[in-house]
Order: sequence, then C-alpha cells, then structure tokens
Amino acid sequence: MKNNSRSTTSSKELRKPIYIELDTDSPNSMEWVAINSSNELPLSSTEIATAEEKGKIDLVKMQTCKELLLKGKSINAIQKSTGISRNTVYSYLKLFDDSTHDALAEVQPKYSRSTVENNFLFLSLLSISSLGTHSTLLIFYAVLLLSLIVGVVAYTKSYKLKLEREAYEEERKRLHYFYLLMLDFKFNKNLVVVACEKEAAHYRERCNDHNNKDREVRRIDRRSDFSVSAHHRLIERDIEIYAETEAYNIKKFENKKEAYIKKLKEEGKLDYFDFRKRNTEQFHRSRACLLEITKKIRDKPHPIRGHKYDNNFSPN
Repeated sequence: MKNNSRSTTSSKELRKPIYIELDTDSPNSMEWVAINSSNELPLSSTEIATAEEKGKIDLVKMQTCKELLLKGKSINAIQKSTGISRNTVYSYLKLFDDSTHDALAEVQPKYSRSTVENNFLFLSLLSISSLGTHSTLLIFYAVLLLSLIVGVVAYTKSYKLKLEREAYEEERKRLHYFYLLMLDFKFNKNLVVVACEKEAAHYRERCNDHNNKDREVRRIDRRSDFSVSAHHRLIERDIEIYAETEAYNIKKFENKKEAYIKKLKEEGKLDYFDFRKRNTEQFHRSRACLLEITKKIRDKPHPIRGHKYDNNFSPN
C-alpha cells in the first residue's frame, strides 16, 4: 500500500482541470475549454518521478504544457492562455522524457531537447523578472562584455599564429630549397653542363663538398654558327647519351638517396617541414640539423645566379 500512495496522490492531482482560452476568429471571443489532464497524453511515470525529485513542480500545469506543446501550441501562446510563464514551460521541457521529445521533434522541432538545452541559459538571463529591468540590463551588458573579451583574445591568438605561420613558411621554403640542392650535389650522377669555367669550378667544388667528386662537369661553349636553340639541343643530346651510358651508376645513387631520406625521416631530422610539430623539441633540433647540412651551399652561392641553379637544378 505504501508503494501505491505516491502514484495515487499524483493521479488525484492530474485529475484537476485547468481552463484555457480557445483560438477563434472573433477577437472578442471569451470561449474557454477545460482540459482534464488524465484523459489524453498523460505524464509518464518517468516524468512524474523526475518532477517529484525536483520538488515544487505543479504536475497539472506540467501535463497541460505537454498536451498543448504536442498539439502545436507555441510557448508564447501557452503563456498567454494559461498564465504559465515561459521560463516555467522551458523548465517543464527539461523534465520530459525521450519519447516526449521525440514526438516534439516531429511537431515542433524548435522545442526539441537540443534546442532547449542551447537556449535555456540565455533566456534565463534575459527573463529574470525578480531582478528588475536595471539588473537584467547589467547582466546583459556583462555577458556582452565577456563575449567581446573572449572574441578579442581569440582574434589576437589567431593573428599571432598567422604571423608565426607566415614567417615559418618563408624560412621553410628557403631551407627546403637548400635541402633539395644538397641532395642533388650529394647523390645526382647526371652530367652537369656549364657555359664557362667559373661555373664549372663552382659545381666541382660543391660536389666535392658532398662526397660526389667523380660527378662529371662538362663545359660546352656555343659555336658561332649555332643558334641558341641549336646549342640547347646539342646540350640535351649530350645529357641523354651520358644518362644512357651511366644508367646503372645513376640508378645506384638514386637508391642511396632514397635510403638517406628515409633515415633522416626516421631520426626526425625532417620534422621541421611539418608545422604541426612546431611545439616539440625535435622540431627545433630538426631545424638545427637542416641548417648544418646545408651550410656549405648557403655560404657559397652560384657565382652568376646566386642561389638559383636554373640550368641544372629546379627544386619543387
């Protein structure tokens, strides 16, 4: 008997009628209808238990709100016809179970659970009648000021990150260029064709710096009876013939190059090229390593074109 006393009390409360004004065409209509909350769409046992745990919940009003919401009535219409405040209706919405919210999602999606949870706090701040208009405005401006501060902080952080990224990209591009030049001087066995002895000396010195002193550097002067295009065709033909002759040796050093790059990656010496790793210690170690292995190239640019090795090398 003790177990049934609670549900009996709730049933008696739910049988109390509440009157609401009907929507009619006449603006002066005073027709009212009584809704008996026990007849249709009753509160579930879960909703009753949740309401009683909260305490001070009028189950009749709660069920009336449920019925009207499921019939498509807006919260403003419920407030106007029943006198139940909007905040109270929102508090009832938070007590409804999943089945009720599923039904609401079909009838009135704006009152589904996700919408209620997102809007309840903001509506509460703007609708605290007990604090009066002045206090409500103070709260509103406080929230506005807080939002402004958060926005400024977020923008400042984003702007600093943007500047950092731009500076990094500029250095990364330059350092990556020197890194590719180093690989070319160290492992490329293709023929190098130059137009003057000054260039030839430069290439021989750079290849010697990177243990590739046996790479052939050939000087080919343009004949007076040759046009520029004819001279370039001659150079291309010599390079192709050399590549066919030394194919085995060229391929061998290409394999060495791939093994060398793989080793650098495994040791984390190329981590500097990944901006996502900028906060790691290895990122800075990688930068120091890349500066070291490209030092001779950076210190000794091409005697004519500087660091633009257009004829024999075009980094990606």
